[in-house]
Amino acid sequence: FLNSPYLFIQASNSGQIIYISPAVESILGYQPEELIGRQIKELIHPTNLNEIDLVLQLWNSDVQTNPSGIEWWWRARSNRWVALAIQGQRFPSALGMDGVMLSGHNITDRKALEIELRDQEEKFRSLIVNSSGAVFRCDSSYMMQFVSDRIQAITGYPASVFI
Repeated sequence: FLNSPYLFIQASNSGQIIYISPAVESILGYQPEELIGRQIKELIHPTNLNEIDLVLQLWNSDVQTNPSGIEWWWRARSNRWVALAIQGQRFPSALGMDGVMLSGHNITDRKALEIELRDQEEKFRSLIVNSSGAVFRCDSSYMMQFVSDRIQAITGYPASVFI
C-alpha cells in the first residue's frame, strides 16, 4: 500500500475515512492526515452523490459486485476534479472489521479524451445532418466506408448502394 500508485481507502460502513494510503498526495494533493475522519461524500462530485450511498451499501453487504468498479469524480486539494476508477469490497468477517476497502486509480486523462471525443462526434454528426450535399468517407484504397443519407435525394440511390 505504501509505495503503490493506486489509492487505497479504508472506510467505515457510513463512509468515514479510517485509512488512506500515501498515494492520495500524488493523486488528489492531500496529506493522508487531512482526510482521516472525513466522509468520502465530502470529496465526491455532486453528480456522483446519488450513487455513493447505494454503492457503499452494496459493498458493505455480502452481495457479489461487478469487479469492473465505478468511476467517480473526486475533489482534489486544488479544487479541480480528478476522475478515479474505484473498486470496493467489504472486509472479510474473519478480520472482525466493519467497513469497506476501496482501491482506485486516476483515469482523468482518459475521461477528458472521452469527453473530447463525444464533443467531436457531435460536431461531426451536426455537420452531416445540416449539410445540403452528400457527405462520404473512403479508405486509403478509395473504397466507400460511409455515405450520408442525403445521397438518395441527389442520385436516387440509397447510401447502402455506394458502400
